[in-house]
Amino acid sequence: MEYQTFNESVYFTLAEIMGDLMSELVNTFSQEGASQVEQMQLAFATGDHQALMVAAHTFKSSANTLGVEKLGEYSRQIEQIAIDAMDNPDTLDKTVLGGLLNQEVDEFSIAIQYLQKAVG
Repeated sequence: MEYQTFNESVYFTLAEIMGDLMSELVNTFSQEGASQVEQMQLAFATGDHQALMVAAHTFKSSANTLGVEKLGEYSRQIEQIAIDAMDNPDTLDKTVLGGLLNQEVDEFSIAIQYLQKAVG
């Protein structure tokens, strides 16, 4: 499946439901998302797989709710790697995980631009 950076259908369906609160939701995602990205990077640096899994799971849910699918998919992959590493630390490929975190940071920046443009 190919994931879109920004799924307008998902976003505008939510915007119709949220009305005037959509701008606040996007701002909250921008602020809390930046914090979750930092939490994931810190968890990666310290080897805290549980914290990485929790932050990735939260971020995945928020991203998918807003229609930023590619960001949600990166988070899903990071979450799964963290779960696998909790079960068997020897399976952790730090190069792959580090690369996914870098892609997620880049995609987060792009997603915020799309969301801010959509919210007007």
